Parts: sequence; structure tokens; C-alpha cells
Amino acid sequence: STEDLWKALSEVSGKDVAALMENWTSKPGHPLVRVKGTGNRQQFIQERFFISPISKKESKDNTVWSIPLDGILMDKKTAPHIGSGKLNVGEVSLVRVDYPHEYLKKLEALVKEGELGAPDRLGLIRDSFDLAQAGNSPTTLALELAQSYIDEEDYTVWSELTGQLSKVDSLLALDNCYYSYKRYSREIFRRIADKMGWEKKSGEKHTDALLRAMVVYQLGRFGEVGVIREALDRFKKGKIDPDLRGVVYNLVAANGAQGEWNELVKMYNDEENQQEKDRLGSSLGLFK
Repeated sequence: STEDLWKALSEVSGKDVAALMENWTSKPGHPLVRVKGTGNRQQFIQERFFISPISKKESKDNTVWSIPLDGILMDKKTAPHIGSGKLNVGEVSLVRVDYPHEYLKKLEALVKEGELGAPDRLGLIRDSFDLAQAGNSPTTLALELAQSYIDEEDYTVWSELTGQLSKVDSLLALDNCYYSYKRYSREIFRRIADKMGWEKKSGEKHTDALLRAMVVYQLGRFGEVGVIREALDRFKKGKIDPDLRGVVYNLVAANGAQGEWNELVKMYNDEENQQEKDRLGSSLGLFK
């Protein structure tokens, strides 16, 4: 049982593991740690994290977790804090962190200067967007933070950022500000897409192929004319790198006309490989 596991770990470590883990395994959810105050008068305040503002409003959950946090064990509702660095270094604890505006701006500088590791860069952008979705902070703060990532090169970080920006994209698609959001997003993806290019490079990692497909598609999806033209050109020539077929098909469908529709339908009907057929079928849904 779970209790037997904690007992065994306690005996080996000499620590009361059961007390530490009790609320992690017996209570729902996980914690949010807010940083309050400025200078030498800062403190941590923990509460349960809710992604839904409605659930938060209806809940009376007062769980206090024992949170290992950068060398301390936060096992009370509040704890003193002095410093201005990234919290939960290495993302080793299952916790979201909410920073004051000025604190977050200092962390933006660390991202730009390359002072944070990939797990910390990922956690920072994830928390910022999730806190915005939860109604705990303005979405503008997350979007401003995202602008600090234009020199990012790690696939996992880009995957998180792309997913978060796609959520905002879905919400704004019919809004009057959508054109401005597309322009903003092109600025986010342009540098990394230009760096990755369309062609494989000798000795590159397997994640580079994944990154290339993701960022090139996003740049084209947000309306980068040069990327769209390149996709249409590669489609007409018919020789497409397997790693980029989905990118090309989707961009062609989103920006094509009757001729491209006819060609993709023919390719779909003639295709025998199910994976390729699925790829073609998905793209057909993007015609307007």
C-alpha cells in the first residue's frame, strides 16, 4: 500500500516521509505558491491551484502541502522569502508559482540572458499562461514574457510555448484584435524558424526535426508570406521531406484554392499508407 511505501522510505531515509507526502496523495489538486511583498519583506503564501476560476470560487479547499522549495520545506500556509531569483529551480516540485509584476520582469531578463536552464524556462512560461487562464494574472503579462523567448532553441520549451500561444489564438480568432495577435506571433516564431530553415542539417538532433516542423508551421499559420509561398512551391514540385509533409499540406490547404483542393483529394484517395492518409485527411479540414 501507499502507507507501506512511505514507511519503508522513512526507515531508509530517517525522515518522516509519510507526514511529508500525506496531503500529496490523500487530497486532490496541487499547490500554487504566491510571492507577496517587495525587498526584504517578501513572503510565500500557498493555496490550491485551480485552472478554472469557477471551481476556485466554489471551493472551500484549505489544504496545506509540505512543499520542498529550493532548500526549505514549506509546510505552513506562509513562509518568509528573501531574493529575486527563479523559484522551484529545476521544476523539481509539483507547484505553480505566481510572481509579482516587478519580480517577473527580473526573470524575463534572466531568460533573455540565458541564465535559466530549459526546465526553468519551460516552467516559467507554463505557469505564467496557466495563471492567466485561471484568472490570477493578466494575459498581457504572459504575452510579454513570451517575447523574451525569441532566442529560445530547446524543443521542449518551444512545444510548451506553442501550445500556450495556440490556446490564446483559439480565443482571439474571431476578435477584432486577431490581426495584431497574428503579427505578434510572427515576431515570436520568426527568428527560430529562420534559424531552423526548411532543410535538414548534418549532425542535427532528432528533436531538431520536430522543432523545425513546429516553428515553420506556426510562422506560416500566422501569415508569414514567405513561408506560405515556400510551402506552395514545394507542394507543386512534389518532393517534400517526410518530416515536413504535414507542414506543407496544412499550409497549402489553409491558403490554397480549388486546384490545391482537387490535388489533395486525389492524393488522399490514391494513398495506401494510413499514416500519410491521416496527414492528408487532416489538412483537408483547413480549406476555407
